[in-house]
Amino acid sequence: MLQFWSAILKPKPLYVYGIDGIRVYKSKEHDMKIVLLQDTHTLEHRCKTKEAISAADFVERLIENSAPFMVDLYLETHYKFEPGWKIRKPANFMDVLEDNLEDCFEFEKIGCKYSNLRAHYVDYRSILEDPFVSGRTFNRAYFDFTTRILAIKRGAVMREDIEFLQTAVAKPELRRVFKSGKTLRSFMMRVLKETKFLKQVGNIKDRKIRNLIHSLMDKWLNEGVHWAQELRLDRIEGRLKKLRPVDEYYNRLRKREITREQYLESIKPIKQHNESIIYRLYWVNAIIRGILLDLYLIARLFRSYEPRLKKIRGTWVRPKYYEKAHNVIVYAGSAHTRRVEELLRELDFKLVHWADEDFAKTKIRFHGSGPNCVDIQQNKTETD
Repeated sequence: MLQFWSAILKPKPLYVYGIDGIRVYKSKEHDMKIVLLQDTHTLEHRCKTKEAISAADFVERLIENSAPFMVDLYLETHYKFEPGWKIRKPANFMDVLEDNLEDCFEFEKIGCKYSNLRAHYVDYRSILEDPFVSGRTFNRAYFDFTTRILAIKRGAVMREDIEFLQTAVAKPELRRVFKSGKTLRSFMMRVLKETKFLKQVGNIKDRKIRNLIHSLMDKWLNEGVHWAQELRLDRIEGRLKKLRPVDEYYNRLRKREITREQYLESIKPIKQHNESIIYRLYWVNAIIRGILLDLYLIARLFRSYEPRLKKIRGTWVRPKYYEKAHNVIVYAGSAHTRRVEELLRELDFKLVHWADEDFAKTKIRFHGSGPNCVDIQQNKTETD
């Protein structure tokens, strides 16, 4: 097996910012080594040290130093329905990495700068807005509603947001989805059955892994049903009525009657009030929508792939064999990497290295409110 972890340390980065943890698992039975990076969904918190690199640079260094061995990267990003799509303003280092590896996510990957990389998008939540999926009226209504909930989590709610949500939740198709925990579970199950998820599982040759994924699917959906009690229609409608818009102060800001600092200070108590109301709706929707991503990700981890095109005597040729992933990087939010870990432990993968952000142990100063900075040398258990 490739000395995968050792490949990171050429030259040695001591700190990586943009993540709050790293895990390395390996299995001789499955001939795999898997690096899990826990993204913090921000660009703001960086280590104040010359020995630090970003998580995006860290991943590229690992890919480059692992050559000529193939690396499979599973990134929390969604399928782009239009070619040439580019992130205008990256919100985190996963976005930065996606822009840097744009050509590697194309189907043929001919323009990819790393010949030893297979890059996979795994954020399957975007399937809810796919116009070609059956049941799209229900899917789109649910997608629009939950997307707006996620967008206003911070509490700067406009009157238009409240009216949009109240109109959305009044639609018959959305009321059927949120009728009970069971109806929400049935909706998610239908989405999984009618899309490519079950095909991904069917392409896994190992029956034990296929059965385990189906078992985890039932477990996570049932957990979603438990959380979905927070999404009863009466509770949703009651919470929406309590939201307070900030339009009055925003309009005064636009008319230059108050400064931006005065605006932010004025809406602070309103934001705190709204965030306390929207918090539960946000997290429940994040948990339930996240199941789509997590199941799609673990299904793709263990399936076989067509090998990449190779240029032979001036002609692009695809070898006639299928390859499974051996050296893997999963770069996603910690809620998603924890579910990957649950699967790996069930398959008896061994944790060979781990490191988390720690104020006390790193003993360095940080920008921002928290470190989001990991000393990758700490808690080292194995380097092979």
